[in-house]
Amino acid sequence: MSSNPTHLLVDAHVHLHDCFEVAKFLEAARSNFEQQSQKLGLSQPVGILLLTECSGVEAFDNLVASQSQLQQQLTDWDISTTEEATSLRFTHRSGQTLLIMAGRQVVTEEGIEVLTLITEETVTDGLSLEKTVQEAITANSLPVLPWGVGKWIGKRGELVEARLGAMPEKVFAGDNGGRPGFWPLPGFCQEHRQLPGTDPLPLEYEVERPGSFGFSIQVPSDWNNHKPGESLKQLLQSDTAELQTYGRSQSPFRFVKNQSLLRLNKPPKPDTTAENHHSAATATSDPAAPMIATNNSFPETADIESSTDAYASRFAGPIGEWLLKIQLDATLKMLKAYPNASVLEVGGGHGQLTSGLLAAGHSVTVVGSDEVCKHRIRDLVDAGKCNFQVANILEMPYEDDAFDVVISYRMLAHVEQWQPFMKELSRVAKKAVMVDYPTLRSANYITPLLFSLKKGVEKNTRPYTCYNESELLGYAKNLGLKVGDRYAQFFWPMVLHRMMKQPGISSVLEGSARVFGLSRFLGSPIILKLTKQTY
Repeated sequence: MSSNPTHLLVDAHVHLHDCFEVAKFLEAARSNFEQQSQKLGLSQPVGILLLTECSGVEAFDNLVASQSQLQQQLTDWDISTTEEATSLRFTHRSGQTLLIMAGRQVVTEEGIEVLTLITEETVTDGLSLEKTVQEAITANSLPVLPWGVGKWIGKRGELVEARLGAMPEKVFAGDNGGRPGFWPLPGFCQEHRQLPGTDPLPLEYEVERPGSFGFSIQVPSDWNNHKPGESLKQLLQSDTAELQTYGRSQSPFRFVKNQSLLRLNKPPKPDTTAENHHSAATATSDPAAPMIATNNSFPETADIESSTDAYASRFAGPIGEWLLKIQLDATLKMLKAYPNASVLEVGGGHGQLTSGLLAAGHSVTVVGSDEVCKHRIRDLVDAGKCNFQVANILEMPYEDDAFDVVISYRMLAHVEQWQPFMKELSRVAKKAVMVDYPTLRSANYITPLLFSLKKGVEKNTRPYTCYNESELLGYAKNLGLKVGDRYAQFFWPMVLHRMMKQPGISSVLEGSARVFGLSRFLGSPIILKLTKQTY
């Protein structure tokens, strides 16, 4: 190439996976770059693919080593080296030029990915984020912190924000073409320098994606065609570089499809997946979830975890208050038929309802499967405002019809023996039983596929069962219960609301879904009021 190009189109996050054919990989990139150049009104810009190879992968070195063999196979391309070891030039018979440049992808000890672009140097996996970035700079690379599922939220998100803020002139953020359109970038990254890229996944059809998402940049007069990697680094590190992102985020359907296939293709890990129960789907277990010892031998003790401060932290802040308000409002509305009712909260040590029930004039007794379940409602118990008792929730020490209403939230999704549990709730209820549960006919069904996201947001998430409602309601009918009311709380997954942390936006999203009837048929979790047919 004798003259300098006027513009570059750069995909800054590329993997050449083993399942990709090189010919298809190059043709897809050429086609994607050509489409984007037409949209942007550019005349034959050079397309650049910045490889980000994981430990043990040597795709760039293999391209260089097999150059002669590739040249015989790729009849539409002319392959040539440059004066630097980090770049390889591919010129199509149409005149279009692609540059592939070496680079690595490193995983820190915190589980954060760091890209080290345009370098042959390798940074060791497992170092701290701070140390990794320092090593990347020492290796004369461009360090990029790329978006990933669950990587820019929670504790890791705080670390990313801190590192970008500490070195804004040296470290880039990296938007990702795999980010679904409904998932916004956090505020701290929207104003930071971005080097976006596609990040194609190791799925055969993902070979179509390189070059489809990235940025364009104008080439300066001092561009060196013989050392394009060094020229690009200097250009991107300059204060005058103006980048224009091109391409679109991934569709929700494609995102879910990819995440599903990735997990299906992974070998199973022993003892980390809960069993399925009674025509239900069970979310992946979190092996790091906190376990709390209990001194009893009760068969069902799911409320021990939900009574902890760690569990309560999932409902902290304005978004947590918004989530719980929807739950409480629906509950109190269903209880209007029973003024000043005696209420038994089974597994209610989480304290999400207790104060609201008392304020509405109801008398409340909370049953927990261990003394530690009293922790979050201790002030109410000590003040004599409600009662607390430790008991086996499958054999509670109360007579039949002992309470007007029995409520059990955060339990049905976690008990193993759901039918004996429902039977016991019905036995001690005089007028109604109220439970909540996730349903198979909702977005909760795909939670096993998005568990890394859910874990990244909620931290201490745990396995749960989604119910086939016809089976649940059929069993309730056999117990002499009929549906008195049903309220689907959220159409959108709760993890999405927690991620956005914007109650106003969440209200609009849920309100729209409710207006169009989506919540009624596809919402979850369900609050269900079952009334005694004899009442």
